[in-house]
Amino acid sequence: MTTRVTVKTGSVLRAAEDGVVLFRYADGEDPPAFAMVAKALGPAFRQALKGCGFEGKPAHVALVHTMGRLPARVVVVAGLGPRESTTSERVRQAAARA
Repeated sequence: MTTRVTVKTGSVLRAAEDGVVLFRYADGEDPPAFAMVAKALGPAFRQALKGCGFEGKPAHVALVHTMGRLPARVVVVAGLGPRESTTSERVRQAAARA
């Protein structure tokens, strides 16, 4: 089975693909795209992440269904670890896990 990956620019809130991938730091600082999705999905988004133990650490990945609140069916959130120790290699690894 092959997975087709498409990289696009634009608003994550209008992405009509099956899923979108977001990244989050472990220190709790929300990148802009993450904050926009969290606002659009409401408190249930953060509750779902908390419920599955997602803390933004490297190797943490969570899949959250949008329940029709966004055009994309799911949001995949990949952890990057602490912001100050994030490297391009860590971002590459997080993207590969997602």
